This record gives sequence, C-alpha cells and structure tokens, in this order.
Amino acid sequence: MEILKIELFVHGITKPETSTTTPLNVIEHGKKLIPTKIKAILEREGIKISQLAELAEKKIPKGKLIEIENDKEKIVISVG
Repeated sequence: MEILKIELFVHGITKPETSTTTPLNVIEHGKKLIPTKIKAILEREGIKISQLAELAEKKIPKGKLIEIENDKEKIVISVG
C-alpha cells in the first residue's frame, strides 16, 4: 500500500510543524482529515487533493515528489 506523506516545515526548524500520512488509495475519502493549514498551502500552490488521489491509480516511484519552499515555510510531498 502506497502512503502519501505531507510535511510542513517552518524555516530554521528541522522537525515538521505539521505532518500527515494517508494511504493513497483512500486519499479522496480521507481528504477531510488533512489539516486545514496543509490544505490551504496546497491550494495556494495550485495542488489539488484530487490530483494527489490520481497518483493512487498510477505506478509512481517512491520518494519525494515535490518540495515547495518560500521565505517562511517548506512543504514536502512524498510517497512511501
């Protein structure tokens, strides 16, 4: 089972401020459980939860998919 992990880091701190791990095959149904702060950042960056759910249907390599960073925070999306 593939796991989608989303981590939110604040600059200067090595431990994630917020982290969520969800099985990819239920992300569409479990999207209400993703923290509001993470959803807001994803939306601001143009990433839709439904697009992440599409990954469950595809064979994608494990590891970091994307890292988005600005002057205040960094969000890391990975599959494991």
